[in-house]
Amino acid sequence: MKRLLNPVVGIIVRSKPGWYFTKLLIRFAEWLRFERSKYEHILSEQRLQKYFAEPVVRSGYFAGLKYTGFVSIGSALFPKLSGTYESELIAVFKNFEKTDYKQIIDVGCAEGYYAVGLALKYSNALVYAFDIDTKAQEICNEMAQANGVSGRVTVAGECTSAWIENTDASVRKLLICDCEGFERYLFISSTIPALVNCDLIIELHPMHQPDVKEYLEALFKETHTVKFVTSYDDRRKMFDLDSSYAEMTLLDRARLVQEGRPFSMEWMILSSKNKA
Repeated sequence: MKRLLNPVVGIIVRSKPGWYFTKLLIRFAEWLRFERSKYEHILSEQRLQKYFAEPVVRSGYFAGLKYTGFVSIGSALFPKLSGTYESELIAVFKNFEKTDYKQIIDVGCAEGYYAVGLALKYSNALVYAFDIDTKAQEICNEMAQANGVSGRVTVAGECTSAWIENTDASVRKLLICDCEGFERYLFISSTIPALVNCDLIIELHPMHQPDVKEYLEALFKETHTVKFVTSYDDRRKMFDLDSSYAEMTLLDRARLVQEGRPFSMEWMILSSKNKA
């Protein structure tokens, strides 16, 4: 075959019209591949929506959490419904269960995955959910209503350092923060006294603030012990899917775990040194 093709290839690469036409064919093939991929993803979306006819988290730490529709703000939906979303943090949450939190603060709550999920986990806690996206606020309220915790979940817009400073320092709190770099400005020296009885999970965004890790470590070093959790590759999570997904196509199973992170992320886990 190579003996037959080599003369033809030689003619094409030496001829400007031939090479120009070949490049057009290659671009056309790439366009076809792209269009085919879009079509396959549309079909996958339809199959997964049919599979999750009732949008309820199937497994993982928040199994049973009800969604009000196929909407996720700022992140992929299907990893949340499959229970694999940020599964790196499950061990952290289970460890924190030893503490009877009276307040949960979620900064960057999106549609309410953590805010409402943790309201279900801590039935005696008041939850404060913040997001500057008004659509996120709307859906978070709807999710709280759907899960029967709306009486304990307060949804608001921007969370400020001043708001944190005015919280009751004596109350045991859990604070989750994912605010796309604003963590560098939200947590300042004047907020530390209010957080002495608070455990925190802060997603770091060094792409926005390169020194954020070092800054927060120094800020909390006297009051909290510090650990870090690193995200791992989406496809690695495919191995964690249970057998109920085994008959799905490879694309469908990939979409169940793909969070779309451009690179590995880190969470700072801050445990209060005050165990009283």
